[in-house]
Amino acid sequence: MNSEQSIKAMEIAKQIYDAGIAQDFNGWDEYEGTVVNESVATIPEAVWMIGTIKDKAPDTAGKWGVIDLPKIEGEETFSSANGGGVLSINAKTAHPELTKEFVKFAMTDVSLQAEGFENYGLYPSYIPSYEDEIFDQRDEFFGEDDIYSIFIENGKKIPEFVMSEHNAEANDLIGVAVSKILLNGADVTQTMNELQNELETKFGK
Repeated sequence: MNSEQSIKAMEIAKQIYDAGIAQDFNGWDEYEGTVVNESVATIPEAVWMIGTIKDKAPDTAGKWGVIDLPKIEGEETFSSANGGGVLSINAKTAHPELTKEFVKFAMTDVSLQAEGFENYGLYPSYIPSYEDEIFDQRDEFFGEDDIYSIFIENGKKIPEFVMSEHNAEANDLIGVAVSKILLNGADVTQTMNELQNELETKFGK
């Protein structure tokens, strides 16, 4: 949390917020509302946001585009992800093996993945799905841009990271630190150092 790159990224986020060009919102409904009422020009968000924009703000077709996320320069260039998928099987199911086979089919059938993407905007995580011709098409809603190649190429740059049982709690602590910086004017370096110390003390790593 207190690496040189993290501090620099947080300082830039604070500059953006302090400049008055970022918008506050409370909850998902208000977040969706920003695209409906066209009160934002840019949304740094995951690929699934294209489905939300199309669904909630169809009248904004042709007004949007897709670009890479801004990055802090360094020796290596990474992209990032926001979200993911979790599938669970009830322990009391009468047919656990059959259920597992269905999940395997649903998540790895290329045609099904392409259909889910085309009809519902469900961008697949299964890499072989990107060979389907749907991902070669340009999107009229986004000004006929070749947006899917941007998503695919960025997906290749997302580094592996370890999830643990502490992730949810750690994310809450990170949120508190960011709020201190953006809303209360706390010093970036000091706050990020305090956050790092708190995480190490709490989780022992």
